[in-house]
Amino acid sequence: MHFILETQLGNQYIYRDQLQRNASEGKHYLKVEMKDLLNFDEPLAEALKHTPAQILPVFESATRAVYRNHYALEMPDSEVPVFQVQVSSGEHERMLRDL
Repeated sequence: MHFILETQLGNQYIYRDQLQRNASEGKHYLKVEMKDLLNFDEPLAEALKHTPAQILPVFESATRAVYRNHYALEMPDSEVPVFQVQVSSGEHERMLRDL
């Protein structure tokens, strides 16, 4: 997913670096700010807001694929962890899965 690989703040790749750091610490999640997603791909962000049960699994699958293709090249596919995507927004203080 281009969002994970390309979103930057200055010279730092926010989500790519977070994914690598979290995985190296055994933490299999990625925290995403809705404002970053809105800035990157507004239709995707809106779809995530309105149909999280459909979009979140795709997002999580893409996160796993990014990890596998960039950080776990030697790892058998069966050993590549599944990542949870946690989306936060100043709009509502609830997790999308709780909606």
